[in-house]
Amino acid sequence: MNPYQALKDQHQAEVNNFPIKCAFTKDRLKEIMREWSLPEDDFSTLAEVGPSSFIRKSDLPEWRNLIQRHNKELNDKILADKNGTEFVYQMFMYELGNHEWIITYDLHDALAALNLTEDKVYANPTLLKGLKRAMNDIESWHLSH
Repeated sequence: MNPYQALKDQHQAEVNNFPIKCAFTKDRLKEIMREWSLPEDDFSTLAEVGPSSFIRKSDLPEWRNLIQRHNKELNDKILADKNGTEFVYQMFMYELGNHEWIITYDLHDALAALNLTEDKVYANPTLLKGLKRAMNDIESWHLSH
């Protein structure tokens, strides 16, 4: 399995096990608050941690620690790939494919998923090497099929 995808899957499993709920309406928010035994009209007991994604405010420190650890684990894997041909390459292959780069040729969404910008990639020879190799391999595969 792609080592980047394995890390993503591990991180997603941890998020899935975290007490987080989605709500798109005020009625759903109230339902969640009842499930969590929170005062139904005191929305200050909730923290929004993503679009329509909520946790108990009391869980916020644990949530922040989880996200910081995930970011550190990703950064550690990137740093461990000294030439950009292993983890970094697989990371870009996954995200470029996931964000249909071969159709749009727009890097923004794939890079945003990694909390990167083009400037950050171009300033880092390891990231740049991995990105260029992934783009080349995706184009080569696409042209041969």
